[in-house]
Amino acid sequence: MYLLMNDLYQELNKFSEILIYGAGNYAKLIYPLLKRAGLKERIASFVVTEVQLNSGIDGIPIRTVKEIASFDREKSIVLAAVSDDYADEIVCILHEYKFINVLKMTDYLFTESDLVEITDEQLLNYILEQHIWNRAGVETDLFEEEEKIRKRILQRSVIEINKNTIVIISSYLLPRTVKIIGALVKKNYRVVILEYGHYNMLAKEELSLYNVEFYQCQDIMEVFYRALQYKPLAYYYDPMWGDRICPEVMIRHKGIFGKLVIALYDVLNDGYVQATEEQKEAEKYALENADGIVWRWFSKEFLEEKKGFVYQGTSIQFLDYCEGYQIESRIEKRDELHLCLVLGNTYGLLDETIYPNDRKHVEYARIDSIVKVLGERDDCIFHAFMGDSSKEDRIKFSELEKKYPNFKVFYGTKHNELIQKISKYDYGCFLYTDGQDISEFESFDNLFYGSTHNNAMSNKYFDYLDAGLPIIATRPLKLCEYLDKFGVIVKMHIFNLDIQYLKDNKQLYKKRVVKARKELLIDNQISKLISFLNDL
Repeated sequence: MYLLMNDLYQELNKFSEILIYGAGNYAKLIYPLLKRAGLKERIASFVVTEVQLNSGIDGIPIRTVKEIASFDREKSIVLAAVSDDYADEIVCILHEYKFINVLKMTDYLFTESDLVEITDEQLLNYILEQHIWNRAGVETDLFEEEEKIRKRILQRSVIEINKNTIVIISSYLLPRTVKIIGALVKKNYRVVILEYGHYNMLAKEELSLYNVEFYQCQDIMEVFYRALQYKPLAYYYDPMWGDRICPEVMIRHKGIFGKLVIALYDVLNDGYVQATEEQKEAEKYALENADGIVWRWFSKEFLEEKKGFVYQGTSIQFLDYCEGYQIESRIEKRDELHLCLVLGNTYGLLDETIYPNDRKHVEYARIDSIVKVLGERDDCIFHAFMGDSSKEDRIKFSELEKKYPNFKVFYGTKHNELIQKISKYDYGCFLYTDGQDISEFESFDNLFYGSTHNNAMSNKYFDYLDAGLPIIATRPLKLCEYLDKFGVIVKMHIFNLDIQYLKDNKQLYKKRVVKARKELLIDNQISKLISFLNDL
């Protein structure tokens, strides 16, 4: 939540004495702002209903409502710094004590959702107000400073677009976006990154290799303010799963910002059972109204044809592609086949109640199912690389490691180190079961609809190619069909793995990967994205 401090400040500033009713979270939110604005000397007391042991806050006494009865009602104002649940009750108490000047702090609050329906002018006022008050000090003329910034931002309307600048807004930076940023920088683009919400320090560390401007914003109001310091070729918005407010606000207020491209990592309307209707509607609005869509998943036609989406902007299919890491060329003579699996998290792949692997329907092969198939073989090594995992799942993994010596799990490997490590294996895999295909609109795991197995994207497949590894997989269907054109997909599921075939043909597949990897380098694909942005 945010405060409309201009209006509140002007009301409070009319009085020589300020009483803040409340000593909890709301009071702790407002007091530092009033202090920085130079009003501390006027704050005569914090007020509570019941006596508290705490005698004061920052040198200001805490009194009960009975103890403030002696204050001059004409010269003082009381700010009820409490939630809506208690505000009306407190106002009534204050009126009983004859306090005539009373404000409810909740009347000056707004949330991110409130930004959707307001006018462009109101939004700009809110953005500037939050920026000014977050840096307020007694030496600052707040309103003069705000007007200076307003004039500078409004001048954007007569400034030409800087076609060499791209502003990337992300609520969680992932390897895909880092690759895109790196490729843009190599093409001499100025890239500005506005990150908020969830900070990925590993991604930031990798980005330190590039000449980019990087800002970790404390909230979306700071994102909006920093975004307005530029007039870029486009705002490239890369939201986290379910993040809906920021893109919707920017699209509804194009008059302030300019062209926005939405680049979804996952598509809630395609395959996610537990996405709320509110989240899906917001995502639909963004997809239908953005100036451009960068499709990671193969969802465009599915949403058009099966769900009636109508896109106002243009689209491009742009996959995760390969980074182009320098991998040591090696031909190792060894008897065992070495397989690896890369996962960001366990995602239920140890839970038999989610994925029974009973071969009735095509579904993800559980990790323990894979280990049971491979674990007692002396001609195959199977290792998993996990981004993260719960304590309970780590215990399960540990038990599997003790039982099957050819299985091991590695945790939290940095992305560039991951590529080097998995390059020592023969194949990367993401195994499914066999069985009947799940209908696009059905779900048996209460997590994903059947359409996910057709349209989803998996960054790990390009990680495997980056590491020089062919891929053992049968799903997601459209991704496998795309990569099969390069001859780098081995179409096997967990129950028909042919270890001898894989051993005999690994060098053939690896030679194909070398050729495919050159074409699928993001540096060789980025021109398509640049042309797309220029043509918006």
